[in-house]
Amino acid sequence: MLTDSAYILFDAKAAGVGFDCDLDVVRQFASYVIDFHERYANLHGRAHAFLCVAGSFANPPEKLNERSAQLYAEVGIQLAFLDANNLADAVDHFSSAPPNRQATDWKLVFSRVIILAKDVIAASRAAGRDRLTR
Repeated sequence: MLTDSAYILFDAKAAGVGFDCDLDVVRQFASYVIDFHERYANLHGRAHAFLCVAGSFANPPEKLNERSAQLYAEVGIQLAFLDANNLADAVDHFSSAPPNRQATDWKLVFSRVIILAKDVIAASRAAGRDRLTR
C-alpha cells in the first residue's frame, strides 16, 4: 500500500448563481468516499481530501468550514472548495512552471478548506525554491 499518496476525489458542480453546498451534498460526497475506500484503499491507500469545484459558491466561508467538518466527521477526510477563477489562475501558473506541478506539496494545498490560487502558487514556488523539481 502506498502511504505517501495524495489521492484527491473531486466533483465538479454547475450552478448559475453559485453552488450551494448543503447537507445532502455532503452526504453524497461521503458516499463517494466510502465507495472509493471500499474499492481501492487496499491497493492505493485512503483519499486525502474531497475537492468540490464550482464556478462560485453560494455559501459563506464559515458555512464551507462547517460542511468540511461534517464530511470529516462522516468519513475522516477534508472537504475542500475551489472556484473556477482560482482553478484557472493555478493552471495558468503551472503552464509556465510545469516541473513544479509534480514537486508541489499537494497534501499541504488540499489541507485547506478553501483553495486559493495564491496558496497553490506559493506551494509551487516553495518546491522550486527548495530545488525539488527535476
